[in-house]
Amino acid sequence: MEDLEPRAEGGGYPWWLTLLAGRGGEEFLLSLKYPFLICLILFTASFIFGCLLLNRISLGELERIFGGLPNLEDFTPTFLMLFIFGNNALKCLLWTSLGILFGVAPLLFTSFNGFLLGLVAHHVYRVRGPLFVILTILPHGVVELPTTLLSAAIGVRLGYSLINRLRGGRGLTGEVKRGLALFLKRILPLLLLAAVIEAFVTPFLAYLLY
Repeated sequence: MEDLEPRAEGGGYPWWLTLLAGRGGEEFLLSLKYPFLICLILFTASFIFGCLLLNRISLGELERIFGGLPNLEDFTPTFLMLFIFGNNALKCLLWTSLGILFGVAPLLFTSFNGFLLGLVAHHVYRVRGPLFVILTILPHGVVELPTTLLSAAIGVRLGYSLINRLRGGRGLTGEVKRGLALFLKRILPLLLLAAVIEAFVTPFLAYLLY
């Protein structure tokens, strides 16, 4: 991946890339292109598999799968936002940090997350219909999904960097610092935005629909 890192001609970067990565982080974000694509393909395949598998799972089995989850309807919007943000931030931190172990963990987490979301989305689709799925998943999903995949891509990148280091390549410290900076400056704020949308906007849209 080292030799595949794209660089802008003349050392400059488009404004949107600087906005996404932060000044000084453009090259690292570009280096995540292929890890991100791998995670996206893996997530999509797992999501489809989850949707297809739901046809073979009974309602009782679904209740056993999700029975241990907290009832989010009992939470106030503010507490729900904090709960969602904390849960997603912890997951993404694990995806990123455990990726240093040769990049395996974020790929496994991505597969499981896609499979689980496929089960949930297809179940809601069968019970409530496509419009409900669009209004309750899409608004925060367009922010949350790319962000979680980006955190997984950082983990995969760190895993590759460790392998490269063991082969005598450049040090791992710089990659860890750049990954942590991107996580703190971009991933956490985007996860907070997704949590705000899910806690405040999504229930309002569901209320308008039903």
